[in-house]
Amino acid sequence: MQLTLLHHQRQGTKEQHLNDMANFTRMNNNMKIALFDALQTSAAAIRTARENFLVVKASNYIQDTYFLSSDEAGVGLQGYDFGGTVFEKTCVVPPSCNEDFKYRSLDGSCNNPTSARLGQSSTTLLRLLPPDYADGIWAPRVRKDGTPLPGARFVSRSLVPDVNQPDQRYSHLVMQFGQFVDHDFSHVPIFRFGEMSGINCCGNGPSDLAHPACFPIDIPPNDPVLEGQCMNFVRSMIAPRIDCSFGHADQLNQLTHWLDGSQIYGNTNEQGDSLREFSGGFLKVTRDANGRHLLPQDPKDDDGCSTGAGGNGLHCFMAGDKRVNEQIGLTSIHTVFLREHNRVAVELGQLNPHWDDEILYQETRRIVVAEYQHIIYNEWLPVVGPTWKPLEYFHSTKASTMDMIRLSMAVFPMRSRPQPFEWDTPWCKALSSDLQSGSGNVVGRLQLRDFFNNPHLLRQPGVIDLLNKGLLTQPIQKFDNFVTTELRDHLFQTSGQSGMDLIALNVQRGRDHGLPSYNEYRDLCRLGKAREFSDLAPIIHPRKIPSLEEIYGSVDDIDLFIGGIHETPLQGAIVGPTFACIIGDQFVRSKRGDRYFHDHGEQPHSFSSEQLHSIRRASMSRILCDNSDEIRSVQPLAFHLPHNGFNPMLPCGSPSIPRVDLRPWRE
Repeated sequence: MQLTLLHHQRQGTKEQHLNDMANFTRMNNNMKIALFDALQTSAAAIRTARENFLVVKASNYIQDTYFLSSDEAGVGLQGYDFGGTVFEKTCVVPPSCNEDFKYRSLDGSCNNPTSARLGQSSTTLLRLLPPDYADGIWAPRVRKDGTPLPGARFVSRSLVPDVNQPDQRYSHLVMQFGQFVDHDFSHVPIFRFGEMSGINCCGNGPSDLAHPACFPIDIPPNDPVLEGQCMNFVRSMIAPRIDCSFGHADQLNQLTHWLDGSQIYGNTNEQGDSLREFSGGFLKVTRDANGRHLLPQDPKDDDGCSTGAGGNGLHCFMAGDKRVNEQIGLTSIHTVFLREHNRVAVELGQLNPHWDDEILYQETRRIVVAEYQHIIYNEWLPVVGPTWKPLEYFHSTKASTMDMIRLSMAVFPMRSRPQPFEWDTPWCKALSSDLQSGSGNVVGRLQLRDFFNNPHLLRQPGVIDLLNKGLLTQPIQKFDNFVTTELRDHLFQTSGQSGMDLIALNVQRGRDHGLPSYNEYRDLCRLGKAREFSDLAPIIHPRKIPSLEEIYGSVDDIDLFIGGIHETPLQGAIVGPTFACIIGDQFVRSKRGDRYFHDHGEQPHSFSSEQLHSIRRASMSRILCDNSDEIRSVQPLAFHLPHNGFNPMLPCGSPSIPRVDLRPWRE
């Protein structure tokens, strides 16, 4: 294939791109909170995505010029790299690596010295299955017969009702910690205007002036809650392939692909430095009225916290992941791990007064990340899915792609079931009372919609402890096709404006990313590909199948997210077999492929046997005990609800909640 035609089309392609950029519809200020995700994109990601948008458009041009089929264009063109063309500058030169370096990099590079960029921030998400794009390159998925899929909002309202279904086995902390973990290894940013403002895809201008990344969600005319005809939706940024080839679009992961605590420490050296105190190994903090550590304030405040309800000019909090302010339960967990870092740094400094700031910071980071990894694999994963294994066997950490986050994992299983607190439970009544007596204002019944991007309640002394008590003692909602209206109808809602729909956004995002249908993932996970709707049973309960058939018409058109949440959970787990398959595959890869994973031995950076034994004493209950003021008793298994026989509430000093002994780190 004569790729030199790209040179001849270079100027025209650039001009078309500039024309597209000039026709972006600018977002007005009152949409800022509603398009929250648009404000979480790094400048580096924007630069990368612009260039790779052109690569995708060039692939479309080649497809049209040579009359290529979808497979020939999307897959076949990957055999041609664009070295020597105008796009060559999008190929990033890999960093040089020191294989014996003791500490993992902040940006995730050099974990695999033979392929330094694997797992690095701002690289592509990989796929479990080839993408299902309508044109093979980037056009969103359609039905198998070529007609449009049912609208995402219509699907949400039809198949995901608001029903309260608490799971009396597991605590709400399962969901909240899961969101915290998700924000460690996946953040797919969306396109933005060149001046860093968001894109409004629901304007009244002519359709031919719409931004090419617009993929708005239609609101049915009889929608009982949402106003207007359109829910804003901007497509995800496109990533460069490491091999610099043409072909179908892949999505950009702004974060590292490792379970490395990047939501605590950042994903670039610049971001990491902005979070450090550069004294004693500490991370920066602010303080509440009682002097307790809170997250530092973001001096830029580009997320709008100062203008939201209760902001009163106060800035957002700042952490390693920009979504830290998304809702206060998440902000609370971030705060706990910030405190854990500084607590460990103090103790290491006492054990090793000769260590300088850099050693204290790096060693503390190693320990906190190891504690965090141990909690994930020892406590949290067995609740989510008790049996987990890779879809293919790998012999060692040398496998070149096993460490990359899979797109299907990044989009759905980890973020699919966030639930609000039941604010009228006893601890929330106490919280309401405390706020009333402290400020003179009656808070009333707290609703999740009031705390999107509004973390300022946490500045009041004692609130973080009350939130964490709720996480420990409230049941999680069952993993099913039910969801609270707070997320289906009021997501990111602000005063005087209607909210958004998380379910519809999840469905639309899957189509944006070209994720194949639910049936394809059933087949991949060896669950049997359904030929007709009755074949979905018993993995999906027979009473749920008629609704799926009515909305989709074909079993091959069901969206992955919708199919996954309709499955019956596995015995002893909170998810069904398809999501358990995807999650299990990813976490096996994340451990085996990570050279710096805490229990890998025979490496220059490996922990000693005494240190590793101490790390294995870590637990989520211990983390909460050590970094709270008012939590004096807790169940040993934090992700399970307290139970007098199986999981009783015990004092924080109980030997059943052991402490991590840092004496093995004395030098």
